[in-house]
Order: sequence, then structure tokens, then C-alpha cells
Amino acid sequence: MQAKAKVADVSTLEKEQDALKDAKDKRDLEAKSASEKIQRAANKVMEQFGKLVQEAAQVVLQKNGLDLIIDKNATLAYNKAIDVTDKLIVEIKALQSKGNKPAVTTSKETAPKGK
Repeated sequence: MQAKAKVADVSTLEKEQDALKDAKDKRDLEAKSASEKIQRAANKVMEQFGKLVQEAAQVVLQKNGLDLIIDKNATLAYNKAIDVTDKLIVEIKALQSKGNKPAVTTSKETAPKGK
């Protein structure tokens, strides 16, 4: 009888371990799915913001008669007088207010820098 009790205890323990493993696997799968969903949403927002910046850069380019706008972080040196970062930020904000663009913070510290 004791042997049967031990076998029953081992069997019950194995079932509980299997159930615990299944629950862990399900949790891990749900976490992975949520993470992927968040990543896709972040990618979409970044893509939309990139398009917004490109559109604003074209406007600044045309309004100021420029031939080129370069990210100042990609240059070794430049004349500060030709920096159009503030103008680009103004255009980004204007474009955001016109359309259904994602609300993105565009402060001087966080906005892509152009010149």
C-alpha cells in the first residue's frame, strides 16, 4: 500500500510539474507575442516620424533655397550660421498639426538634427 501511495505521489508530482511547465511555456509565448507587437508599433511610429522629418526637410530646403540638408551629427565641422534645426522643428510641428501624424516630441534635444 505504501508503494502504491509513493507511485501515486510521484505521478501527481509529475502531472503538476507538466502543468507548471505548460503554464510557463504559455506565459513565455504570450510575453514574446506582446514584445513583438510593441516592437511592430514602435517601428511603425519611427517610420511615420521619419517620413514626417523627410517632408519637413523638403519644405525647409525649398523655403530657404538650400541644395542639401545634412544631419549635423554626421559632419566633422560646420558653420553654425547655416544650422536649420530650429526651422526643421517648426515645420515638423506644423505638419503634425495639419495631419493625423503621430504625436512625437520635437524638442531641440530629441529632434533629428539637420543643417
